[in-house]
Amino acid sequence: MLTQGLSQSEVALKFNISSPALISHWHKAYRLQGMSGLTSKRQGRTAMSKPYITDKPDDEKTLAELKRENEYLRAEVAYLKKLDALLREQEQASKKQGSSKD
Repeated sequence: MLTQGLSQSEVALKFNISSPALISHWHKAYRLQGMSGLTSKRQGRTAMSKPYITDKPDDEKTLAELKRENEYLRAEVAYLKKLDALLREQEQASKKQGSSKD
């Protein structure tokens, strides 16, 4: 486009690109960041991990690391208790519905 003096629409037609606006976007990225502006970047969230649990033995962890791990584990236990209560509740509700049909 730059060397041949073509418009965005002409370039889009020449290379069979459906949107001339995309060419404009690429041109702006190239002007601002050079070739690195044209590389694709990861999108979306990163995978969840266990940020508060380290692989170190307990006796090598700092007090702050132990406190964070303890907080994480308490939250995990609370979540599992709630999940268990919901599953039991659903199970009992399905038993009650099943017995009324007999």
